Amino acid sequence: MTKLLVSAICFRQVTPVFLGLCVGIAISIVVTEFLKDSCLEGFSQSVQLPVNTTDEFEPQQLNAEERAKRDSSSEDRKPPLRPRFVRDELGIRDKLFVGILTSQETAETMAVAINLTLSHHLQKVVFFMESQNQPKLAKPLTMVAFSDDRVLLKPFHMFRYIGDHYLTSYDWFFFAEDTTYIRGERLLEYVNHLSISKDLYLGNAVEDAHALYCKLGSGFLVGQAVMAKIVNELDWCTKNAFSTDADDNIGRCVLHSADLPCSDGVDGIPFYTFQLRNNFNFDVDIKVEEKRLEFKNSLTFHTVHTPETAYKLHKYFSRLDLEQTYRQISDLQQRILNISASAPGGQANFPWPVGVREPSKPKTRFDVIRYDYFTETHVYLETDNNNIAELQGVHKQDVDDVLSVTKQKLREKYGMYFRSV
Repeated sequence: MTKLLVSAICFRQVTPVFLGLCVGIAISIVVTEFLKDSCLEGFSQSVQLPVNTTDEFEPQQLNAEERAKRDSSSEDRKPPLRPRFVRDELGIRDKLFVGILTSQETAETMAVAINLTLSHHLQKVVFFMESQNQPKLAKPLTMVAFSDDRVLLKPFHMFRYIGDHYLTSYDWFFFAEDTTYIRGERLLEYVNHLSISKDLYLGNAVEDAHALYCKLGSGFLVGQAVMAKIVNELDWCTKNAFSTDADDNIGRCVLHSADLPCSDGVDGIPFYTFQLRNNFNFDVDIKVEEKRLEFKNSLTFHTVHTPETAYKLHKYFSRLDLEQTYRQISDLQQRILNISASAPGGQANFPWPVGVREPSKPKTRFDVIRYDYFTETHVYLETDNNNIAELQGVHKQDVDDVLSVTKQKLREKYGMYFRSV
């Protein structure tokens, strides 16, 4: 009796919940039918869905008219134009452009000397002159001649030509005259330490307490942004070129275009130039000038009156650069030796020559590099069938030349201490 009473009480508590669920399900079933019919009716009235009876991936055969229409539309559609080189599409520019102002009188002498001493260090060196009658040069060089013979406008013709052909191809632009000797390798090294984001007008200012212009004779350097400003204001610069001095005309143009005075350095990096004496004699004056630190650190030298002087200056500074390179190699080798003492095996297992990686060891006998052993008169094991053969022909001449040059160098270095056997 008690169990029946407990079950009746529990059923009475669950009954409302059960009845609510049944009523809710019944109402949702009835209402859903009415809502579905009304939504489909409204959707069919607002949107007419296209009926595709064919498969979009099924191949279709075109008739002659459709094929002709397709061919004509493909012919009208032009292919996209892309630059020839990847660097042009990515906007990658070369580092330095050098423009040299020359004349018809000095093109065969000074221009050729500057080209021979400078062009193998830099990407682009172009010479500009004011006459269309270009002289026939023994050594070819990149020359641009203008029909306008007015000397005072020649720098602005040069700027306009650069704006049309080279403005977007280089980061820095350096300008000088053909009477200026330029240390090309040092100039390129100097430019590599500069930031292209800065507007710069670097050079040697004219002799004036309030000088704002750089000397063209010593050369001046501008960035790509400054060069673009100059090109945009060339009409003003040409109209206001009333001075016979090119330094004055160019400086006024730069000051008006970029609002920049001449500067002799940036971020603690000086731009050294050196003014040579009027009667500079290299063989005599070099002994005095080489003691000056400014002379050795300069990037340009002016005024150079003869091509022979330019060649001698180039030889002198090439020798200095070569000696500096040898000192750097020696210092690196000594540092490598000092570090190798702490390496496994010590200096005894260190390869020679210092700084050169040990060659790979051959895996089989076919990978072994063949060597020819020879004396002054014979060569050994030249082929697989000969043990010894007489040294003759060009090989004999090569051995004699090597021995001759070696003995000569030893005599020059050791003098009386060297004795040939």
